[in-house]
Amino acid sequence: MVEKMKILIACEESQRITIEMRAHGYECYSCDVQNQSGGHPEWHIKQDVLPLLNGDVTFETTDGKSHTIEGQWDLIVAHPPCFVAGTKVMTYEGIKNIEDVQIGDRVLTHTGTFKRVTDTMMHYASELVDVQIENSGHIYCTPNHPFYTQTVINGRKRRLNGNFEWKNPTEFYTKRNSSGDIKEKTMVASITDNIYEPYKWEGIEKELNQHSAIQVNTLPVTDPHFWYIIGRWLGDGWIYRKNENGKNHLRGIEICCNKLETEELQQKFNLAGFKTHPAEAKTANRFSVYGKELAEFCLQFGEGAENKHIPGFVTRLPQELAESFLQGYFDADGCDTVPNKISYTSISSNLAYGIKYMINKYYHRPCSITWNDNSNRTIIQGRVCNVKDSYSGTFRIEKTKQEHYIEYENYIMAPYRQVTKLTEGAMVYNLSVEDDESYTANGVIVHNCTYLTVSGNRWFNVEKYGDKARERLALREKAYDFFMQFINANCKYIAVENPVGYMNTHYRKPDQIIQPYYFGDPERKTTCLWLKNLPPLIPTKMVDPNITDSSTGHSGYSSWHMDMQYIGKSKEERSKMRSKTFPGIAKAIAEQWPAYILSKEE
Repeated sequence: MVEKMKILIACEESQRITIEMRAHGYECYSCDVQNQSGGHPEWHIKQDVLPLLNGDVTFETTDGKSHTIEGQWDLIVAHPPCFVAGTKVMTYEGIKNIEDVQIGDRVLTHTGTFKRVTDTMMHYASELVDVQIENSGHIYCTPNHPFYTQTVINGRKRRLNGNFEWKNPTEFYTKRNSSGDIKEKTMVASITDNIYEPYKWEGIEKELNQHSAIQVNTLPVTDPHFWYIIGRWLGDGWIYRKNENGKNHLRGIEICCNKLETEELQQKFNLAGFKTHPAEAKTANRFSVYGKELAEFCLQFGEGAENKHIPGFVTRLPQELAESFLQGYFDADGCDTVPNKISYTSISSNLAYGIKYMINKYYHRPCSITWNDNSNRTIIQGRVCNVKDSYSGTFRIEKTKQEHYIEYENYIMAPYRQVTKLTEGAMVYNLSVEDDESYTANGVIVHNCTYLTVSGNRWFNVEKYGDKARERLALREKAYDFFMQFINANCKYIAVENPVGYMNTHYRKPDQIIQPYYFGDPERKTTCLWLKNLPPLIPTKMVDPNITDSSTGHSGYSSWHMDMQYIGKSKEERSKMRSKTFPGIAKAIAEQWPAYILSKEE
C-alpha cells in the first residue's frame, strides 16, 4: 500500500508535470541542472539527476531545505538536450532561441538558404566548452559540435586556404612562427541570406459598430522615412495604451529623444507624414503618434524593452528601406563618438543579434556582440535602480588594416579567440535540418551533431568520415548509456520520453508515440514514450494541429507560439511557455499514471 506517492520528474525546469502532481496531493519533485521557472523552489532540485534515481537519498531543494526519500521512488518520469538554452538561431521568422525553434520552422543554413527543421533534440551534457569567436561572443556547446571553418595560412596577409571543413572546437588551433606572428589559425564562417523583397502590410480591421467593420491600411511601408521612424521607435519608443472600462486599448506609439535632437526628429516625423509635436519633460522630450494601426504594426517587434526583436520580414527589406531602418535605430540606441565605429546596446539579446544580422547583410560588415553584466545597482537621477544585463554590438563602417575578419564569397570569416572547458554541465539543444543538417548559432554556421536521432545516421559512416565518425559513434553510445540509466533505475514504475530516433532500433520500439494535439494542445511534436509497468496515456481531447506553411514562410502557428514570440511576456512566462511538456500532456500524466499505480498497489 502506497501511503503518499513519491515522484521524481527528471530533466524538468518548467515544473509543469510537478505542479500537476502536487495539485493531486503527491510528493513530487522536479530535477534539473537549471533553476526552476515554474515558481516553486520548494519542489525543485538543482543538480545532476543520476545520483537520485535509485532512491534512499537526501537532497536539498532550491529554497535551501533538506528532504529525504526512504526507499525507492514510486514513479520516475524522465525526458532526457549541443547548445545551451539562449543560443541564437536565425530563422525565416527572425532570431529565435534554440529552445524555441519548432519542427517546421525554416532556419538559415550554410548555403545561405532557409531549410525546414525536421526534428528538435535536447539532452543533458556533462561536458561543455565556451567557444569565443571574434564576432559572436561566447558560444556554449558540447566539445564535439561541428563549426564551418577555413584556415588562415598566412597571418599577415590573411590568406585563406580556400577549403571549408567541419571542425569541432577541440580541433581549432593557432600556429605561430619563430617571431610570434600567426602562421595558421582557424577561422569560423558566418553567412546571411540573399533575399530582398518589398513588405506588404495588410492593415487592420476597424470596427464601425457591433455589426460592421472596415479594413484600414494607411501606413507608408514603401517610404524610407517611415522605416526610419520604426527604427527610432525600436530603440527609444514604446506602445501607448489607455485603460477604458477595464480594457487596455491600443492608442498609438511614443518615442523619446534628448532635447538637442527634438527639432531634427520633428523633421523626420514630418517627412514620414506623421502629425505630432513634442511634449517636454525634465530630461527628455516625448513625441506621441496616435493610431491603433501603427501600434499594431509595432507590436510585431515585441512589447517592452526586454522583448523587442527583429521580425523576419525586416531582414528581407530592400536595401534602401533596411538602411533607413538601421539608421533610425542607431540614432536612438547607437553611439558614434569614435570615428568609423558605431556601437549599440540593448537589454534584449534577440534584438542585439537581429541588428547584428542586418549589419552583416546590408552593410557587409562584421559586428561583434558582448554581454554586459549589470547585476550591480546604479543611481539614476538620485534614485537607486536595478539595471538589467545588456548586450552591446560594435562594428566599423569602413574596413581597417587592423581588423582580423576576412570576407570570402558571401561569408564573413572570423578568428576564434579561445576554447575553454567548463566545469559544469547543462541541458543542451540541437536541430535536425532537411538536406544539409546545418544552421546558425549566434551568427556562425554549425552542423547538427545528433547521436540519438535517425536524421544524423549518415554521419556515422566510418568508411567515409574516419575518426570523426568513430568519435560520433562513441558519443552516441555515451548518450545511449545516459538514456538507459533512466530505464534501469531502481524504481518499479518508469516513463522515459525521447524523440523518434536511435533508441527505437538500438534499444526497442517505444510503447507509445504521442502528440500534444491528442491532449488538447494544437501543436505538433512527435514524442516517444518507453514505459515500465505503466499503461499508455489515454488521449483526453483530440484537436486539429496547427501546421506551418514552410513553403511560403507565412505563419500557421497557434496563438501559444505567436504569444511567446510577439506579445510582451516576462522572462519567466516565456520560459514556462516554451517547455517541451505541453499542459495537456502534463495533466494527463498526473491524472492517469499515479491513479493506475495506486490501484495496483492497494
